[in-house]
Amino acid sequence: MSPFHLYLSLLLLLLIIFHIPTSYAEPLRFECNNTHDGKPVTNHTLNSTFHTNLKLLFPSLSSNAALNKDFYNTSIGQDPNKVYGLVLCRGDATPDVCRNCTNFASDGILSRCQSRSSVIWYDYCQLQYSDTNFFLSSTTPWWFWAWSIGIKIVIERPGNLELDIG
Repeated sequence: MSPFHLYLSLLLLLLIIFHIPTSYAEPLRFECNNTHDGKPVTNHTLNSTFHTNLKLLFPSLSSNAALNKDFYNTSIGQDPNKVYGLVLCRGDATPDVCRNCTNFASDGILSRCQSRSSVIWYDYCQLQYSDTNFFLSSTTPWWFWAWSIGIKIVIERPGNLELDIG
């Protein structure tokens, strides 16, 4: 093998090893909610009990979502610093992709939001946390769940939805 081909092979190997998927680069969307029931709420501070609970929540979501078919929700702590969290990975994401995306989303949401209720979407996962229990809550918008499971929403006329699953 010529030195040129050896150099190209080595370069290709390094690119493969250090490849970071672009789907993790920037979130598709994120929301930092600074209100609860229409009233302003305070942000959490670093090293507060809420922040500590939040940092305990993220690894739990990451490892359990990969083990539980790409979905997991749980809570950590006691009121008033209890944190509720949920992660949902795309159905075609492998457990490793789900875990990696959840880890990336955890870092992404912490660096972007200091509020006590936030959500972030990446191509392969979504992560949400709050200081209030939002599991199966009617306050969770329908499009949040529809986007998450890949349902195509077609609005034919106001007040009438047609769902195309697939």
